[in-house]
Amino acid sequence: CGMLYIIRLTDGRFIVIDGGMCEYEEADHFLELLDQQNVTEDKPTIAAWFITHPHDDHFNVFARIMTEYQDRIHLESLVYSWAEEEYARPGSDLTDFNKAIENLSDSVTIIQPHTGQRFTYSGATFHILYTHDDACPDFLTNVNDTSIVMRMDLDEQTAEGQRRAIFFGDAMFGT
Repeated sequence: CGMLYIIRLTDGRFIVIDGGMCEYEEADHFLELLDQQNVTEDKPTIAAWFITHPHDDHFNVFARIMTEYQDRIHLESLVYSWAEEEYARPGSDLTDFNKAIENLSDSVTIIQPHTGQRFTYSGATFHILYTHDDACPDFLTNVNDTSIVMRMDLDEQTAEGQRRAIFFGDAMFGT
């Protein structure tokens, strides 16, 4: 349950998108995978951790890592943008997420993206295609409507053309 994507960049750092549930030792599996895929001499470095929206199955692993295991990784930036609670988060418990934010190192950059922005990391560019700002407040019916939608374009090309992927979070029909 939940989403968690890990992308290793050409320089050995990682991009993480979302962070599923903390059940089933997900945080431990996440750290093991980072360690296995780490090609540097240092602890794994996450260039950016994107959280698409405030459902616990998208941020709980992030919250647990940042409160219990922050010394096992190096996080450079956290990217998230959420609507005001009255518009989109009834029923979401952000206690663990807020605690994780308080525990972040001062060296972590917090970025609140907006539609049209681009973020480039070694070998990958993330294009922000939608944020809640595009619909807020008139068309937000639930927290899924606040999902960040983004496209990742990789610098390397195949014979078929550019390599890319789209991440929808839990965007609903109509966003």
